[in-house]
Amino acid sequence: IKEPDDYELTTKVASGEGTIEVNPDQDKYEEGTEITVTTTPAEDWKFIEWEREGSAEQCNQYEETCTFKIQENSELRAHFEEDIEISYEISTCEELQNIRHDLSGEFKLINDIDCSETENWNEGKGFKPIGRLTNEFKGILDGQGYEIHDLHINRPLEGSVGIFGHIESTGEEESTVKNLGLTNVNILGDMSAGSLAGTNFGTIKNTYSTGSVNGEGRQGGLIGRNGGTIKNSYSTCHVTTGQHQEEGGLIGSLTEEGTVISSFSDKETTNQNTLIGLDYGGTIQNSQALSTEEMKNINTYTDADWNIKTVEPGETNSEYTWNIVDGEKYPFFP
Repeated sequence: IKEPDDYELTTKVASGEGTIEVNPDQDKYEEGTEITVTTTPAEDWKFIEWEREGSAEQCNQYEETCTFKIQENSELRAHFEEDIEISYEISTCEELQNIRHDLSGEFKLINDIDCSETENWNEGKGFKPIGRLTNEFKGILDGQGYEIHDLHINRPLEGSVGIFGHIESTGEEESTVKNLGLTNVNILGDMSAGSLAGTNFGTIKNTYSTGSVNGEGRQGGLIGRNGGTIKNSYSTCHVTTGQHQEEGGLIGSLTEEGTVISSFSDKETTNQNTLIGLDYGGTIQNSQALSTEEMKNINTYTDADWNIKTVEPGETNSEYTWNIVDGEKYPFFP
C-alpha cells in the first residue's frame, strides 16, 4: 500500500499590513489534510484578495477564511489595502477607483473627471477594473451627464477588463450605470474587454464612449460580454480584431439573456461592420452599426425614441437627456 505523500504550504503577506493564521500549523502535511487559513487585517487595513497556487486554488480569492484539502505543494499570498474613507460623490479619478471598496454602493459624478494620470498607475497597468468575477459590482453609478476623460488600462493578461470588470445583478437589486460619457479611453485586456465594462449583467443606459479597445476576443467599444440590458447608448471606439475574434462596434458577444435597445456603433471609427461580434440569441431592438453620417443624423435617434433635441453649435437644451448638432456632432449630454 502506497504511503500518502507529504506536502508543504507556504503563506505570506504580499502587500499591506495584516497577519495569517494556519490551522493546523505544521511544516508538512499528509496528502488530504484539511487546512484552514485565516487573515486578520491590521488596524485601519482591510483584506483584499489571495494569490493562490496548488491546492490553495480551492479557496475563494476574496474570502478572508478559506479551507481546502492539500494534495500538492501550495502557496497563499494575502493582499491588504488601507481601509480608506469612500466618497459617494465622485469628483476625481482616485475617488472613481475607490468605488471598488464598496461594490454595492450608490455613486454619482459631480463633475467631469480627468483620468489621464492612470497611464502611470500600478506600474503601468493603469486603472484597476471595478468588480471581478465572484466579487462583482452590484451598485449604481449615475454619471449625471458628466464625462470621464483619458482613462488608461493596460492589462493584456487579464480578462473582463473595462472601467468595470464585472457588473452583476442579483435578486430584485438591479445594478445600473447611466448618464455617463467616456472619452478618449485606452483599454487593453485579454478576453472580454470594453470601455465601460468587460462583462455586464446589469443595466446600462444613456452612455457613450470614444477611444480604443484592444483584446484577444469578445471585445466591444462599450461592453466585452453582455448578458444584461443596454439602452440608448453608442460607441465610436476603435476596436481591434483579436486572436479569438467575437468583436463588435458596441458589444463583443451577446448572451441569450442579453438585451440591446436603441443603441448604435459607428462602423467607420470602430473598424467593425457589426454592432455585436457574436450573438448567442439575445434580444436586439432598434440597434445597429451605422456610418458616421448616420450617427450624426437626428433622425437616427428620434426613430429610436431617444429623448433628444437638435441644437445650434455652442448651444444646449437641458430639457432633454441628449442634444445633437444635426449633421455635425454625435449626441452629447447638455
